[in-house]
Amino acid sequence: MDKAKREKFLKQLMGHVSGAALSGMIYVGDQVGLFKAMAGAGGLTSAEVATKAGLQERYVREWLSAMAAAGIVEYDAGSERFTFPEEHAALLADDNSPSFLGGLVQSTIVMLRAAPRVAESFVHGGGVPFVEYGKEHVAAIDRGNRPQYQFHLVKRWLPAMPDVVERLEAGAEAADIGCGSGYPSILMAQAFPNSRFYGFDVSEESLDRARTDAHSKGVADRVEFQRVSATELPETRKFAFISSFDAIHDMVDPRGALRGIRRALADDGVYMMVEPRSGDTLSENLNGQGALMYSMSTLHCMTVSLAHGGEGIGTAIGQNKVQELADQAGFSRVRRLPIEHLAQAFYELRP
Repeated sequence: MDKAKREKFLKQLMGHVSGAALSGMIYVGDQVGLFKAMAGAGGLTSAEVATKAGLQERYVREWLSAMAAAGIVEYDAGSERFTFPEEHAALLADDNSPSFLGGLVQSTIVMLRAAPRVAESFVHGGGVPFVEYGKEHVAAIDRGNRPQYQFHLVKRWLPAMPDVVERLEAGAEAADIGCGSGYPSILMAQAFPNSRFYGFDVSEESLDRARTDAHSKGVADRVEFQRVSATELPETRKFAFISSFDAIHDMVDPRGALRGIRRALADDGVYMMVEPRSGDTLSENLNGQGALMYSMSTLHCMTVSLAHGGEGIGTAIGQNKVQELADQAGFSRVRRLPIEHLAQAFYELRP
């Protein structure tokens, strides 16, 4: 045995275990309002943090110790005060920051709760249905995605397709497939008042959130959310623009979904397919992002598809797979849009 290699792996493994434990601590801090209480407040003692957040000091002190050891908050030994840097607060305290990751951490904890059920699927087959992840998972996904949509959808992503923007400004019908809580449709309805938008999903929990949000934003008259599978989209309505955000790889029948989208798309329409940014082979994904993708795939994306006898494409869907799905669905043109993003890839598909 190579002892040096063993010791190196030991440190690596302990880093992974520490990260998992810290995810739980970050989740707690997010849920009970500790990050928001510390944001912009300068140096605070554990007692001051506890008072500010309305929490038990002994728990807060231990939590702060973990955060300081991990470098998430800064600790001054002389004054025994803890400071939450504004650069860190942008990621963990500000839900409206484009860098906010609180929703991702929340989703991760929800997925970890499903690990025992996923383990059973390794033995018996099948998977864990989306509905079993519960309401918190729906809320966490929405919370994690909203800042990206809010800052980038209308200002950066859609302008990569000028003809789409032109048609939406003039007035057209558009659809979002696997719409979840519906925020992209709501944002587009606000930006393009002459157009009408439809959101299709199979999760009633997500659709209820979407309808409530559309009413609160004053666009319910131009945004309609329906419980419809991507394989059963209305053929009588031909949409000028269709989108899907991080949804196709989760689906039971992704090939059928793209065929349904092709049927529902006007002959001169455009489909924007957004999927995780991934290499086409395992060798290309042997990095931290790849480890996260394959883990999230096993704990959620792949298993929710396999739960219903689906294909289980998984999270690491590269450009070659997108091209394959598009070809089989009858799209004649596929283009990777020139949009830079750390985690997502953007494709333009045309009939």
